[in-house]
Amino acid sequence: MYLWMRLAEDNGVFVSFKNQNVFNKWIKKVENHLQKFGIKEDFLYKIMKLFEKLHWIRIENVKTLSFQIDHSIEKNKEQKQYLLKYLLKHTDISEIEGIYYLKKDIKLNISII
Repeated sequence: MYLWMRLAEDNGVFVSFKNQNVFNKWIKKVENHLQKFGIKEDFLYKIMKLFEKLHWIRIENVKTLSFQIDHSIEKNKEQKQYLLKYLLKHTDISEIEGIYYLKKDIKLNISII
C-alpha cells in the first residue's frame, strides 16, 4: 500500500502547504487531472472528496454539498483561507452553524469536460 493511501486513512494526520503559491500549484495539477478525466457536474463533489482525504473537511451531505472544516484546519487560519479562497473561485459558499454549503452551480473559470 502506498504511503499517501495510508496517510489518507489516518485521521490523526493532515496535509498542509508551506504557502499560497505551493497550494495553488498543487491544486492546479488536480484541476488539470479533473479537466482531462472528469465530468463537470462531479467537479465540486470530487474537490470535496479530495479535501476530505487531506483531512481538511468532513463531508456532511453529498446531495447538499455540505461539510464541516476539520478542527486542525479551523485552528490553522492560513490553511483555512487557502481552502475557502479556492472554493470561492468556483462556487458560492454559505455557512450556517459551522456547516458550509457549496452552491451547485460552478463558476465559469474552469472547463471540465
